[in-house]
Amino acid sequence: MTHGIDDEMMHRCLVLAERGRLNVTPNPMVGCVVVKRGKIVGEGYHKRFGGHHAEVYALRQAGMSANGATLYVSLEPCAHVGKTPPCVNAIIAAGVKRVVAATHDPNAIVSGKGIRMLRASGIDVQVGVLRKEAEKLNEKYIVAMKSRRPYVGLKIAQTLDGKIADLHRNSKWITGEESQRYVHQLRAAYEAVLVGAGTVVKDDPDLTVRLVQGRAPTRIVIDGSLRIPIGARMFRTNGGRTLVLTRAASLERKRRHVLRLEANGIQVFGVRTSAPLSAGIIRQVLGMLGITSVLVEGGSRIFSRFLDEGIADRIHYFIAAKMFGRGLSSFESKTGRTVGSPIVLDDTSVRRLGTDIYVEGRPVDNKSGKRR
Repeated sequence: MTHGIDDEMMHRCLVLAERGRLNVTPNPMVGCVVVKRGKIVGEGYHKRFGGHHAEVYALRQAGMSANGATLYVSLEPCAHVGKTPPCVNAIIAAGVKRVVAATHDPNAIVSGKGIRMLRASGIDVQVGVLRKEAEKLNEKYIVAMKSRRPYVGLKIAQTLDGKIADLHRNSKWITGEESQRYVHQLRAAYEAVLVGAGTVVKDDPDLTVRLVQGRAPTRIVIDGSLRIPIGARMFRTNGGRTLVLTRAASLERKRRHVLRLEANGIQVFGVRTSAPLSAGIIRQVLGMLGITSVLVEGGSRIFSRFLDEGIADRIHYFIAAKMFGRGLSSFESKTGRTVGSPIVLDDTSVRRLGTDIYVEGRPVDNKSGKRR
């Protein structure tokens, strides 16, 4: 089989994998195609967290045609028992002759194991077709597995002059409907969403996924002094689990409030520090709690904390064609930045969402030239 056909079929795997974006987190997106005599006889993708893997759907569709066929998959087939049986067993049992994988599984515990098992069974295995494209697709999963920390994205909705709220601190709604719909897609694609207490008190968001069909993220509030009201909307609406991170001193001092929160199913965690919870500490605690990716949605102090500390893997900017002149800025650095030492965006993409502009990229500290 030629490399051209390998590229074509792997591209199809990536297209299929993308279909699971809003429902598989914290799992990776995976697509699979079974090909025999140059024709696709089966295909599938991982549809939801806890559900069957892409290889299972593709092999089921292929049926007996899988015998002697080539199986293309965007991530190394699993060789361990998790929520589902190992995919390598199904591939071997189906009589597949050749397996082409885009990339190894980044999880150090299992990486390469599936490939070794397939080769030990006499199956020809090739790894690396469209590797870069496959790794970009599952960037959040790869960072979490390799770095053992959550992947951090910042979602900032602002005006042309950089304001996330007007002079009265009003922020609903700066951007239009298409941007709001895309925000809900982002929420579904991240395992968790995070806001500061000020955002909860002022805006009273519910932080759910309503405008698209997708999984509900874990909701996290950073509240060092435990000032969020028990009647906040996010505590009353159905969604993913809800966590509050606070200082240990506040947790002990406001025990009655904590008990009321916990009675409503909210988990409260105290961190022993007298200073405001830093972005580094927040990321560390979330990693200890098993969170693999988090979308930070505000407000200004939280954004500034993460950017000043270099704790951001990607920024999602939604820019409305409006100007306030005065208001709350999205980012206020403690030290300030000069023309020669800004934070810049790398790997940038730009597109229109209705009347808004969407800019996405990876923040780079221009002082060192290193990606954050």
